[in-house]
Amino acid sequence: MQTFFPRATYHFTSLSQANSPKPKISYKTQYFPQQLDHFTFQPNSYKIFYQKYLINNHYWQHGAPIFVYTGNEGDIKWFAANTGFLLDIAPKFPALLVFIEFAVLIRSLKQNLSSEASPVVVFGGSYGGMLAAWFRLKYPHIAIGALASSAPILHFDDITPRSSFYDAVSQDFKDASLNCFEVIKGSWAELEALSAQKGGLVELSRTFRTCKDLHSMSSAWDWLWSAFTYTAMVNYPMKANFLNPLPAYPVKQMCNIIDGFPPGASKLSRVFAAYEALTLVRHGTRYDTGHGDTSFLENLGYDTGGNYCQNPTPAHPHLQNSGSSSERLAIESNPTPPNGSSQVSHSSIPPPWMSHLFSWIFILCHTLPYSLKEVED
Repeated sequence: MQTFFPRATYHFTSLSQANSPKPKISYKTQYFPQQLDHFTFQPNSYKIFYQKYLINNHYWQHGAPIFVYTGNEGDIKWFAANTGFLLDIAPKFPALLVFIEFAVLIRSLKQNLSSEASPVVVFGGSYGGMLAAWFRLKYPHIAIGALASSAPILHFDDITPRSSFYDAVSQDFKDASLNCFEVIKGSWAELEALSAQKGGLVELSRTFRTCKDLHSMSSAWDWLWSAFTYTAMVNYPMKANFLNPLPAYPVKQMCNIIDGFPPGASKLSRVFAAYEALTLVRHGTRYDTGHGDTSFLENLGYDTGGNYCQNPTPAHPHLQNSGSSSERLAIESNPTPPNGSSQVSHSSIPPPWMSHLFSWIFILCHTLPYSLKEVED
């Protein structure tokens, strides 16, 4: 299944295994033989795949709760390494921790642990939060509760305005600095104006220090879009290594850089410097307009059409302010990208897939205790 973010042109791929961080506590990796499809009853429906899950029984006591994290659209190790809330509360209950890749296995695990009476609470964030909430609604006899963090449960066409995601992203920057927001807002028009000038793409290539000359503004466009969007998505109050190593309150850090430029600096040079300070410098690399993953997005698996090479050179002198004005909002009303791709809600999950996921969750929830008997032994 492909997943898209609104307005983005990125194709979703799997997470890079090489870049998966180690979880904060040790987990045992196991696999559950799962039926492919529980609803269509076609010959191929009964094929088996091995569903990956991570399990930790360090704090667990027999009969205590089982905390299950409904995996997102990426490598489950990434979410196990960045879900501190479960690690904080597990000793207090004392709970068994289970992280399932893309869906949940609970029933089998409970049976194998001989712990059918253990209450189950499901946790999830973003897409995983949608699964957690819907699982609780569909199977209340299995899970006593669900915690869904930043879950766009109603983010479907004709229900939620498509701009709502960008409204939230923009609000993050407005809260940090209104001037910062206005600079970002104006940078889109400045990018368009400069790219339309003779020699403008060459100037953009110098500003962005690309390894290859830009042939259109789309790469730089998507690159900046991803920088603002994903920084807002991981705007945590503490240092984090989710998607990319970032300081606490990274949106505020970006805005501090943007606001710290002298009055004559262009908007485009400001926003590039802010992104560079938080990402490129950390890697000692520079952007390439070939086909690969940006450092900021490679761990999420989005093919942005670029990669990194060579050590960065001193920043190109500030571009002259183009004087362009724009009525657009900074992020949420980002105009249609140069390639004309349409905006698609990343939360629009096809109903058949939802049914399949819930069926996997249901079967696994009811077999989880039996699988856990091996862990207990």
